[in-house]
Formats: sequence, structure tokens, C-alpha cells
Amino acid sequence: MENGVGSAMLTQCRVLLGILTLGITEAAIHKKDLNHECVVVYFQCKKCGHKFSIQYEIINESKGKAMEYGHYQICLSTRRRGSIDHSFAFVQQCFDKMWQNYRILGHNCYHWARDFCSKLDTGNPNAFVYGYYG
Repeated sequence: MENGVGSAMLTQCRVLLGILTLGITEAAIHKKDLNHECVVVYFQCKKCGHKFSIQYEIINESKGKAMEYGHYQICLSTRRRGSIDHSFAFVQQCFDKMWQNYRILGHNCYHWARDFCSKLDTGNPNAFVYGYYG
């Protein structure tokens, strides 16, 4: 068997297994869990010191991206924490430029959260890890 044929068959098998197992194979291959991913940004007003949080996420293909004041009450784990010094307007600009074309395999809440964090980390609202179209 030639290299090209073998790798093509492996890719086809992986796609079929991913479809048949509804993402469980994707989690096993990429070592990700199957929990929902979102990004919570904590803001503090420079004038009065008031603190508040906003949760940014993509839900599914029908609901698209969402932004809600506050955050989930129950959190299974925190993947990472960081500190940024961006204005509320900049964070909103990053959110506005986020993609909404959700797909359960390969372009889901995990990928969305990574892309959103990359924008905040780099200070570039046009930055993408996975790309606008996945």
C-alpha cells in the first residue's frame, strides 16, 4: 500500500468513526473532554472600581455566539487563567469578529474559546487559531 492511499484511508476511517460516535472519537484523538467551553472575562471600572463579569460562548449551530452578564454557577474545571489590560470596547470588538459557523466536529465551543482567547492574548481582533471557516 502506498503512503498516500494509507493516509487517505485513515482519514476516511477517522471521519466515519467521528460521525458514528458523535464526537467521542474526536475527544479521544485530541485528548479533549466533552464539556462545554466558554470564556469568562472579569472587568473592573477604572473610575469607581466596580467589578463585573461577562461570559462569551458559542452554543450550537442554531443559537450561535452569545454574551451574557455573569457566568455559570457551576464550573467543572478552569482550563487556564490570565490577566489582560483591554478596554470593554476592545473585548466587544473581538467578540463581534468571532465566527458563528458551529460544527460539532472540528469547529465547536472548544475551538471558539481558543480563537476568542487568542484575540485577547495577542491584542489583535483579527487573530484566529482555527480560522473563520474552520
